[in-house]
Amino acid sequence: MQWAQRLAGGAIPAVIALGLAGPAPAQNAVTVEEFVVDAGRAFDGKKVTIEGTLENRGTYWQLFSIKRPNAPSYVRLNLTSEQIEWARRNCRNSCTVRVRGTGKRAAPSGHLEAEGPLVKIDN
Repeated sequence: MQWAQRLAGGAIPAVIALGLAGPAPAQNAVTVEEFVVDAGRAFDGKKVTIEGTLENRGTYWQLFSIKRPNAPSYVRLNLTSEQIEWARRNCRNSCTVRVRGTGKRAAPSGHLEAEGPLVKIDN
């Protein structure tokens, strides 16, 4: 809950904390929250390997690397409490996920790239 106190003091913008607040996890417990990255239709129906990287001001955090025979236009992912904490510390106004796909049918060059916002899925 320390980060919530920093939020109240203005150290963390509410935009980042929105949707990330929740009960404090038990000591040493790993919590996972589900997010979605909307990459438009860049990967729709393509056979690609998708890599997602959370980026803020040149700092990167590798989120996932998955192989999909038919990639969707959005990527669902689960972030661990460690990754969420990293986002809280490093993202000032917003974070985007850069999604890069590589595959035979991805594009003539073999590469596709898209960016999408990291959006909390409310259950």
